Amino acid sequence: MEPEYQRIAIIGASGLLGKPIVNQLSKAGFALTLLSRDSSKLKKTFSDLKGITFVEAEVDDTEDLKKAFKGLSSWNSSDNRN
Repeated sequence: MEPEYQRIAIIGASGLLGKPIVNQLSKAGFALTLLSRDSSKLKKTFSDLKGITFVEAEVDDTEDLKKAFKGLSSWNSSDNRN
């Protein structure tokens, strides 16, 4: 049985902090859900990693986030918006 903490969502994955976080968590074996307004950039950046799910969502939209976070046990935001 897979431990509950194995899938993590990342907001801001394409940024300065987000890229190394994604790479390290992927290397450690975590399955990741990467959120962005436009997933095409993330798909190019992380095309070589396995276990990645790309989700288009607006971080200001509660309903988008509820859908994106469903079934996840953890998330990280490296988004630099105030």
